[in-house]
Amino acid sequence: MSINLMIGGGFHLSLFGRGFNSFDKELEEFTCSECGANVTSNLSSCPKCFAIFKQEIEQKNYSSWSEYFEIKFGQNHLEQNTVGKTDTYRTLSVTSNYDERRTYITVGLYSSNGVEYVETIHFGSGVNFSWWECYLGGQPLTHEAISLVDQLLEVPLSKTWTEIDYYFLGINYKTQAILPFSNAESRQTTIHFLSIPFWLLSLFDLLSSRKKRQVSPLL
Repeated sequence: MSINLMIGGGFHLSLFGRGFNSFDKELEEFTCSECGANVTSNLSSCPKCFAIFKQEIEQKNYSSWSEYFEIKFGQNHLEQNTVGKTDTYRTLSVTSNYDERRTYITVGLYSSNGVEYVETIHFGSGVNFSWWECYLGGQPLTHEAISLVDQLLEVPLSKTWTEIDYYFLGINYKTQAILPFSNAESRQTTIHFLSIPFWLLSLFDLLSSRKKRQVSPLL
């Protein structure tokens, strides 16, 4: 069991707006500069060599959040699982098929009167109960909301971030994640509940140590 604390840079965001209709449009193709494979413009990485595309791609119109996430996570080595009902609340979980990559993403979605909303974006390294979460307050499908979700997912999908484990006499009592978002760095600390006495002792830097690691993104 753990308690998650927002430390200097964690944030709670909410946007308001109306949804929009999709327009049928054939996807453009271009060539991957790394391996020469033909790729469509809806992908953020090459499905053959997994190179991350840096060029700006014109924002696509989507018919629903379900379509957005299906395309966003539609990479060959990503596995998607959904728990819950489409017409109520459900959780979409995304992991890698590569055993060495334990990074995961979960998205909380709910539907009301046929309209989908995003409630939360949550991801972690899969190590020592470390995780990061942003509560979005139920975002309908808008261009602004898509831009926000794109920014939040950029870290677990394509950026490496840092985690620091803190130990007292070899017992891990706290993990701090340092996340490189495009507009600002965010730090979030998870204190393991049963280790609170060790955390208090560590305030005096007694018999404590730390270990830093780099977390690999999903793509």
